[in-house]
Amino acid sequence: MLKQIAVAAAAMLTPVMSGPSASMQAPDFPLPSAPPASIVQAAPPQYWGDPGAFLIAFGSPAEVDAYCTGGSRAPRNYVVLACTRDDRRQVVMPNPCLYQHEYFAKLMCHEQGHLSRPGLPGWRH
Repeated sequence: MLKQIAVAAAAMLTPVMSGPSASMQAPDFPLPSAPPASIVQAAPPQYWGDPGAFLIAFGSPAEVDAYCTGGSRAPRNYVVLACTRDDRRQVVMPNPCLYQHEYFAKLMCHEQGHLSRPGLPGWRH
């Protein structure tokens, strides 16, 4: 799905707000765990309310980094793990299944398992 979004969005899209980044190199994928919470700035309380409907897209850390940076190959010592496109009401995040030691991520992974995939019906329990 993220690949479809990235292709449809074209290379000129730039995120309005880059999300948390980690000091990791490409060979570190897939991430064994989430980066430390200390690198993620908490949103101020006035932003905790319901923002209305928006799209969440998940991808591998490499796909998210490529999408969020517009495919930039500029040398850097970090990986962009998430970004937001307010103009598209879109949040792009790493696959929550990589972070199942965290309750919310485990819950998101569980729910995305219910979505069908090519040649595979959605998980039922």
